[in-house]
Amino acid sequence: MVTKEQERKALEQITNIIAALGSDSYIGTALEGCLEIAADNIENDFACSMKDRYETELNRAESLQKEANRLFLENQNIKKELERITEKLEKELEWKDYTDDRNVNQAEYQELAENSETVFLSDQKAKQVISDWFGFSTEKITIRHEVEKWEINRHHQLREVGKIERKPAYNSTDWYYIRFDCCGVSYEVWNDDLRLYIC
Repeated sequence: MVTKEQERKALEQITNIIAALGSDSYIGTALEGCLEIAADNIENDFACSMKDRYETELNRAESLQKEANRLFLENQNIKKELERITEKLEKELEWKDYTDDRNVNQAEYQELAENSETVFLSDQKAKQVISDWFGFSTEKITIRHEVEKWEINRHHQLREVGKIERKPAYNSTDWYYIRFDCCGVSYEVWNDDLRLYIC
């Protein structure tokens, strides 16, 4: 039986041969890392090889990939179940469009906007109208071109679901609409009536 000392000497000879071939030798490149494993085997009574390490890592990678695939499918199933539950909850809550009665409703604005004699005002023109008729400083006015779209459910809970376009629209001195903010307060002008806009 070959002793550890004989193995050490054989490994030293092999190491010297590879070293003599140079750092760019084909054999040295192919055996990179193998001599270190051999030294560990001798000193620690191991029976490892580069092939074993490669196969172990390969198996580990395959196991991780299988687990990743399993988790992906599980996640897809959870997403589908969540979508089903969400859809069921949406139906149960009976969400429907909501407009605060204190604000101008969309149907009223739409009637104005679609009238053939209605014109849409520039921000500067809308600011001037507000300043001239209601005394606001034009420098402090911010014209808004949209309002929040709300829904309400059977439990009277509100949620914002988007925005509705509402450009400043003018038809006559008693039929026009401007939505604006001034000094942190929200307003609507509707048919020559200045009112707070309820957000």
